[in-house]
Amino acid sequence: MMGLARWGVWAGCLLICSCVWAEDRQLTVIHSNDIYGQLIQRDGRGGMAARVEMIRSITRAGPALVLDAGDVLGPNGLSQLDQGATMIAAMRRANYAAMVPGNHDVSLGWDVLKLRGAEAGFPMLVANISRKDSGPPPLPGHVMVQVGDLSVGVLGVLGLGEKE
Repeated sequence: MMGLARWGVWAGCLLICSCVWAEDRQLTVIHSNDIYGQLIQRDGRGGMAARVEMIRSITRAGPALVLDAGDVLGPNGLSQLDQGATMIAAMRRANYAAMVPGNHDVSLGWDVLKLRGAEAGFPMLVANISRKDSGPPPLPGHVMVQVGDLSVGVLGVLGLGEKE
């Protein structure tokens, strides 16, 4: 797990938008994190079907950028059955632009994470992780996303805090 076993892991996304316009522009940023693989709604809360519909409703109203800051694939047992494949498919339907993996995503292993990333249709980003063997980084660090006529840079930063 690339030396992360002794660290607490948190994730985040940093937006960088460098635009000069003669008029005001509006961009809605929809951010999620700590979904924990919750595919099914419980007590009227959560669930990916409701989340996808809410995101689609917001994006119909105007330009929106949809990002996630990790802990998507688990630890919910239903999501763990297919190692997050259903969760990633739902995120793809909701037009997520990028995500940074969290500890529950990384705990499945980098190979599974890369497989989910290949299925996603959006990048999984980690700018601040390198390999001990000096090989290529496990995931890309940034991406430029086109949202309507706006170009937005997204940088993925994985936060590491040492465990007690």
